[in-house]
Amino acid sequence: MIRNTFGAIDIGSNAVRLLINYVERDSGVASVDGAESKQIFFLASEKSKQAWTSPRRGRRLNPEGVKMRDEGPDAAPVEFKKAAFIRVPIRLGEDVFTEGKIGRVKTEQLVEAMQGFGHLMRVYGVQGYRACATSAMREAENSDRVVKQLLKKSGIRVDIISGQEEAALIFEAAGAMGASDGLRDDKSYLSVDVGGGSTEVTVYSNHQRAMSESFALGTVRIISGAAKEEELERFTKWLQGVTKEYHPAAIVGSGGNINKVFKILEKKEKEPLKLNELKTLFTRLSKLSYDERVTKCGLNPYRADVIMPALEIFLTAARTCKIDEVIVPKIGLADGIIHRLYRQFK
Repeated sequence: MIRNTFGAIDIGSNAVRLLINYVERDSGVASVDGAESKQIFFLASEKSKQAWTSPRRGRRLNPEGVKMRDEGPDAAPVEFKKAAFIRVPIRLGEDVFTEGKIGRVKTEQLVEAMQGFGHLMRVYGVQGYRACATSAMREAENSDRVVKQLLKKSGIRVDIISGQEEAALIFEAAGAMGASDGLRDDKSYLSVDVGGGSTEVTVYSNHQRAMSESFALGTVRIISGAAKEEELERFTKWLQGVTKEYHPAAIVGSGGNINKVFKILEKKEKEPLKLNELKTLFTRLSKLSYDERVTKCGLNPYRADVIMPALEIFLTAARTCKIDEVIVPKIGLADGIIHRLYRQFK
């Protein structure tokens, strides 16, 4: 068996995340770097590389994984196993969506987080990684300076990606991890990823991406009072066009909030959420204060506020497209980064 280790950093508007995955396959398949003694960190893009050596390799923490196959009928099975996942609640959007830039305190917090992530990736023997920043960094007027500071102080180079690339990476993760298993080839589906700064929507049919769009309707943006009414109108109008042309059968939902909803409703794996269940939960939570959502519902303080606008976005999409089910594969941008790295460097 060959094991390679990949890392993904997602610098969002509501939080910063590090995902480390082991990718395992039969020994007949060549290793990614071709040398067991060297760890490779791929910085910024597939063309920008910097080699690091590490004395240790990561140990296996989680026996559960996701299996897929390489291309070709005789390709060896590949298994993705989550080795570590760390979420740091740094809300860059609080600064950016109200002040237009990332403040000193959050910049310092971000530097600390990246330094910690760098140490963890070395300990786990990560061979390839990519760090991607999304909505808040896209809009911050000082994002270039922050990116340079992160590189200087942590050694981690950050790519600020477009909403379209963000949607494409999420879609790639959903397909690779089998989120489309059981979906009918003769139906279209709507992928909705609700983040802190934006919502990425992709229409796919026959398991292929047909169209996608990014909307400035993230949860942190909404609770900060920075979301614009015309953007919500654009979102609704776009969905109306999608409904007319594609008639999506279900929503494939992603993001921390819909994952939390899935857990609250005690759903089994691959069991879809129903529209009436989302409506009932939204009504129930709406009657509670922020503090009551924390104490009575057990929500984390960083989740108790943003879960409400997230539910509203999913409900708007479902109602507009006349959809009754939301499928929750529990994937996100970090998963897409890992799968893209594997495909690029295998």
